Amino acid sequence: MSIIYALVARGSIILAEYTNSSGNFTTVTEAILGKIPPNNSKLTYVYDRYLFHYICEDGLTYMCMADDTFGRRIPFAFLQDMKERFLAQYPRERALNAVVPYGMNEFSKTIAKQM
Repeated sequence: MSIIYALVARGSIILAEYTNSSGNFTTVTEAILGKIPPNNSKLTYVYDRYLFHYICEDGLTYMCMADDTFGRRIPFAFLQDMKERFLAQYPRERALNAVVPYGMNEFSKTIAKQM
């Protein structure tokens, strides 16, 4: 299996997301986003048989969900690439000042291509 769901958020505000599956991903990720400290970090949360990997850097969180058999190396490489693509498309200041949920959801097309 591959990456199932991915998003970019500022705090608990999801700026862009994409999935090609159905499920309660948004509910679970909102709970996880609420637990992520504001400092720069990189971690994996386990939920059921899924792993939620994230990179939090300079106020923005890049997260993906993958099956627990998929490992960690590939999802974190995916997140690093997604982070670089996002910052190439949007100035960091614009993302940090975004207040509307899904206000940058046009980036979901980029996430879809990357997945």
